[in-house]
Amino acid sequence: MLKRIFQNKQGQARGIDLMAAMILFLLVMTQMTFFTVEQIQDSGSQAITFNQSSAARVIADGLLSSPGYPEKWETLSRISFPNDFVIGLSGTKYGEVDAAKIGRLYLESPVNWRLSYNDLVIQGRQVFNEWDMEVKFYPIIKVEITKAAFTTATSTTIDVSGIITYNSYPAQNIDVYITAVGNPNQLGSKTDIIVTTDNNGQFSTTLTGTSQNIYVVGIIAYLSEELQGSAWAQVTRPGETAPTEVTSIVTHSSTSSTILPEEMIIMDHSVSAVTASTHWIIYLTKQVLYIHSYDGSLDAAGTEWRANFNLPPNGLALIVSFGRQVQTGTDNIVSYSVRNYPQPITGSEVTALTPLVTSPEKYTFTRAVYSRGVILILEVSIWQK
Repeated sequence: MLKRIFQNKQGQARGIDLMAAMILFLLVMTQMTFFTVEQIQDSGSQAITFNQSSAARVIADGLLSSPGYPEKWETLSRISFPNDFVIGLSGTKYGEVDAAKIGRLYLESPVNWRLSYNDLVIQGRQVFNEWDMEVKFYPIIKVEITKAAFTTATSTTIDVSGIITYNSYPAQNIDVYITAVGNPNQLGSKTDIIVTTDNNGQFSTTLTGTSQNIYVVGIIAYLSEELQGSAWAQVTRPGETAPTEVTSIVTHSSTSSTILPEEMIIMDHSVSAVTASTHWIIYLTKQVLYIHSYDGSLDAAGTEWRANFNLPPNGLALIVSFGRQVQTGTDNIVSYSVRNYPQPITGSEVTALTPLVTSPEKYTFTRAVYSRGVILILEVSIWQK
């Protein structure tokens, strides 16, 4: 009897040992499985990141190293693109990005000039089939206008303030060129001033002699020839009708052979619903704050007004176009458009290189480039479709 009880206990002990061994085995296998899955996921993530990095670099190199085909595609309307069109952004100056080509990415253009994501990415064959992409261009110097308004409804002064940042940090003691432009056919059409930012990168000033009702205030922040930033604001006197903002596009034909090198600029300004009897252009740069107006002419369809003019070849520029309505006893601004040149593409605008749906799981490649002698930051972000 005792022997049988002892044998039973031995059997139970062996069963318990076997069960413990099985539990231990399962625990080890489970841990090994989890470890293996994590390793596979990590290696897969690294592979995707590596592929994204390589693809983003290839895309950036392709955009920057080639002018595209046709070479002057920025001067063509979208319906004129050939079937073998390829996007490229380089210009005639070695190592520089063409400012007019950057501007074609900005969709606030006359309808015949607007490009789509399909035009540039799919038709231009710029990206691998498995990737979507987004492209941004912006200066290192950022100008934010916090106020631009008449001091009072009847005053001849405009209060202007803002903040300048350099690589996201306050830009101290930087020169800020501020100009208010209105109708050049009337007195008091232009006023300008130069101020300096404080230790917080802020500036504040008052422009005097602004007797008209409608102005565009243009600002160019200048740290050096390579480091510039720009911004603008439209200002209408309280109680007056604000002009209609219309779309426009800036392209160029060639560099002139005059003693002073200049870029030959073409400005297309959409004709607004409010009929304007004539149009003119003013451009603002750090070197030249104000230039006399340039009259232009309507295109054959009567939908766009075009003018040619010369622009200094380097530095940021603000190009202001106005539509003027001349009636008995009045001479009013009824439409306007302002274009930065080069045009910043920051992602807050609707651009031709931003798909309708973006992904938070994207890889971004950043590079510093030159356009008109000014440093811009290029960002190329890609993600799997």
